[in-house]
Amino acid sequence: MTSPRSVAASDNRTDWRPFAAVAWLVLFLAVYFSQPLPNNGNIIRWDLWPALPFAVLDAIDPPQEPGSPPRGWAYFGQRWPLIETAGLIAVGAFGVGMALLRRVRLEDSAHPTSSAHPTSLLPCEWWFFAGLIGFGYVSLAMLGLGLCGVMSRWGLIAACVAPVVVLVGIQSLGCAFRWEKAKRSLKAGLQLWLFVAAAPFLLGMLFGALSPSTDFDVNEYHLGGPKEWFLAGRITFLEHNVYTSFPFLTEMLLLGGMVIHGDWFDGALAGQLVLMLFAPLTALGVYCIGRRWFSPLAGAIGALIYLTTPWVFRMSIIAYAEGGLTAYTGGAIVAGLLAIERIRERSDQPTSADFLPREAWPMILLTGLCAGGAMACKYTGLVMAVAPWAGVLTLLAFLRGQRIAARVEAKSLPAASRLKPVLFTLVVYFTGVLALVGPWLVKNLVETGNPVYPLGYSVFAGRDLDDALAEKWRRGHARPSAGSAIGEVRDLFVKIFDVATVNDWTSPLVFAFAPLALLWPGERRRVYTLWGLVAWLFLCWWLFTHHLDRFWLPLLPAACALAGIGAAAVCHGRLGRAESDAVRSARTADTAVAPGSVGCNAVVAALAVGWVYDLGFCSTGLVGYNAGLTDLKFAREFAARITGPEIAWINAAIEDGTLPADTKLLCVGEAELFHARFPYVYNTVFDHSIFEEWCGEPGDVPGGERRLRPVEEIQQTFAAHGITHVLVNWAEIVRYRQSYGYTDFVHPSRFATLRGLGVLGEPLRLPVGLGLRDFDNLPSGEQQLIQKWAPELIVPCGDGRCVVTGQVWPIVR
Repeated sequence: MTSPRSVAASDNRTDWRPFAAVAWLVLFLAVYFSQPLPNNGNIIRWDLWPALPFAVLDAIDPPQEPGSPPRGWAYFGQRWPLIETAGLIAVGAFGVGMALLRRVRLEDSAHPTSSAHPTSLLPCEWWFFAGLIGFGYVSLAMLGLGLCGVMSRWGLIAACVAPVVVLVGIQSLGCAFRWEKAKRSLKAGLQLWLFVAAAPFLLGMLFGALSPSTDFDVNEYHLGGPKEWFLAGRITFLEHNVYTSFPFLTEMLLLGGMVIHGDWFDGALAGQLVLMLFAPLTALGVYCIGRRWFSPLAGAIGALIYLTTPWVFRMSIIAYAEGGLTAYTGGAIVAGLLAIERIRERSDQPTSADFLPREAWPMILLTGLCAGGAMACKYTGLVMAVAPWAGVLTLLAFLRGQRIAARVEAKSLPAASRLKPVLFTLVVYFTGVLALVGPWLVKNLVETGNPVYPLGYSVFAGRDLDDALAEKWRRGHARPSAGSAIGEVRDLFVKIFDVATVNDWTSPLVFAFAPLALLWPGERRRVYTLWGLVAWLFLCWWLFTHHLDRFWLPLLPAACALAGIGAAAVCHGRLGRAESDAVRSARTADTAVAPGSVGCNAVVAALAVGWVYDLGFCSTGLVGYNAGLTDLKFAREFAARITGPEIAWINAAIEDGTLPADTKLLCVGEAELFHARFPYVYNTVFDHSIFEEWCGEPGDVPGGERRLRPVEEIQQTFAAHGITHVLVNWAEIVRYRQSYGYTDFVHPSRFATLRGLGVLGEPLRLPVGLGLRDFDNLPSGEQQLIQKWAPELIVPCGDGRCVVTGQVWPIVR
């Protein structure tokens, strides 16, 4: 304990730390706003400021100008049924989560038992973990129903509602819904306004999540896979889409939206709204970190910074898996820190029978559940959550066992007993891990013989994979090499700078405030722990992934928690100095804010600048397509046109009778098919080419040398699958040849041969603007590839040249 005299003496000295903090904030923000946006035309951030107020106003009150899409608050009613569907899933998830938390004897401090543990869950922690566990349960329920071929709305509703009924039957929900506790946790007016400041972002996320998808990956498999399962009435192995064998925790929530809503398109929008809820849920986890170990103000600011970060907004309106991955990684952090506390507690009776306190068991299990949830969202959760927490908790259990062993008589302690805490920790932890990710591993093992399909080919092999496809996958997802040790070091620092300041969707507030956490008054062990987690998660991204920028998002909860701690440290004053018990008690109660101080004023100003910029930025199209209050029917057609214009034309042609109602397409080079409203057959770039398998002779020969099957055999194959047309997306094939590679069997001359043999008819005449692109406006590398590989695609076009980007060939019947 620090004596009041030493604290008073330290107060009499002029402290340079607040001024250094202000200087850092000014310097960082100046550097941040001087950076160009690499993914949005290299616009300098300073140049965006004049347009941001108008973007916010247009989002609030969409302008009605000639030629503008139909939009306005009159169209809000279109979204209400989708909100109801998402709300039903969310209520069921939280109800299930509460029931399961009770089941593992985790108490919350709002309703403690007589033997409540000092680290019993706070109300905010209770809601946080209930949401994570509940969404994991709903996902597994959808998986189980789908594998059994029970795509039943009432079946899934029953699976969500039944545990809630059980909970109500065994214990009142009053403690969970006790508003007095919520009011007490937000008693400081400043905190309340910080949460109110997040409301515009949440409203924007809501409308964005209810927007049709325009993202390639989402349309190809995040939504494309669940759509296929919904239409098929069951979950099966999709040999033409390797991505759908990933763990699909978040995608099952999308499928759940389709099943409950009874429609694959509208249900997908409802499912996207469910995924959007991971953003406020993760922000709640950030608040939990600050609230428990630092101060409510630190938690509130950290949560606000998380919710206002453009990356979080972007992940909330695009149905990627990273939103769920980030939430469960954050959950593992909160649960892991609680587990560390409980493992480190000294036993009142240091005997071999009590090597691990019973109070630690539920938190170890909860850490495993959250880490398993992270891996169930994405395989990278193995290195970002499962492995590190397994190592940390096992090490702490081992050290505890060694300490207790040193205090008991050696004769009374069998040698094997020293390993009891380690073994027990591993068993409890991996029980939690396997509860959420285990079903996905078993599913893959049964379907493909490889639990981590399509990874681990050299160990497990796998159905529908061969050496060539495995090598293509490895090359396409390999970590980029800088070529030398010096190059790697340079790349490391470039990537650190990019994550902190350069990336389009990073917030100016995260790494402006996070370093200031090192000035937190008093004990800073957990600050160092959080920084260690940020460093680990960054290194996981840098060392083990192919450096897609969204893959580093799981570090945001820890980074935003540090940002909140840093901002609160400045506002609380006493930067980096010791605290008396009275000062620490006041700070924990949030009464130690120093309004009017230089540091506190700087924090408020920086928060205001960052909030205004982030709100304006998130109101633009730079974070992704947000239909806002646009007519959903118009938005649906717009999304289809910009992602697949030929697909949109085929949709319309079938509906207006230009194409027959029984039209079914074999798609070559085209896999972004979520918006297609007709039956189709396709494959992704990392799967075997169906066109090659159907039309080429079997044998282990290069694609370019493979001969065609007999005409009658090809025609019979097309007829057996009901194919009426072949859609070829030459633009995508050219793109694939520049990146991942593409089979040489697919070439314009191959289709000309099939046309000559009478298998295909003349390609359909597409409307003006479809299927052609100005050749001279292509990048030089793309021009050279086309001229060398397929000059047949270059055709006269007015006074210049065009390249054929898409064709629709009818099957001769």
